[in-house]
Amino acid sequence: MKSQRRYERVPFIRDARMSDGSAKFAVTTTDLSEGGCGIFSSRPLTIGDAVTIEITTNDAGSHEPVSAVVRFVRAEIEGNRIGLEFASPIRRETHPTLADSLRVALTRATRIES
Repeated sequence: MKSQRRYERVPFIRDARMSDGSAKFAVTTTDLSEGGCGIFSSRPLTIGDAVTIEITTNDAGSHEPVSAVVRFVRAEIEGNRIGLEFASPIRRETHPTLADSLRVALTRATRIES
């Protein structure tokens, strides 16, 4: 079965902050692509919720806010597994630090597969 994903997803474990309009809370990313990311959160969200996520992109603790919509939610023992779709794809022009981090992760993933 062919994947419906438009962008390659890579493992990307980082601390992040998220806001759903009513509160800010900590989450952990699990993977990243140009079009979205997976996260674990202790806070439940609903499919269709509009959120802003700020992913820690480097050792200096840089964050770039990205608007997203919740597309997937599954309750698990560790917390809630949530899939986010970014409002627009991650590009160097709009999110330079995050785009660079994604490029590095993609390069590493390609090396591991070869």
